[in-house]
Amino acid sequence: MRRPSHRWFRARGTLLLSSTDRWKGTGHNGFLRTGTGAKSKDWLVLASYDTLNLGNKRMTQIRPLTWDKSGWPVVGEILERAAAEVKQ
Repeated sequence: MRRPSHRWFRARGTLLLSSTDRWKGTGHNGFLRTGTGAKSKDWLVLASYDTLNLGNKRMTQIRPLTWDKSGWPVVGEILERAAAEVKQ
């Protein structure tokens, strides 16, 4: 993504999420909103490789998405339930 204050021809984008030692190849993402009004929540759904379990190929992650004061998205940690299932 590119922050609106950057000119498109100079901006290289602003990274929202990158690979970690465990999770590689993060990408192919989508955004999801659940609920309505004040009870709505935003989520980032993406695929990545779990380096601790490469036999599972790409795995789906669901992460909460919040917004900073300037309206820019902030990606949270993987949902605990999903992370617990991966550890088994």
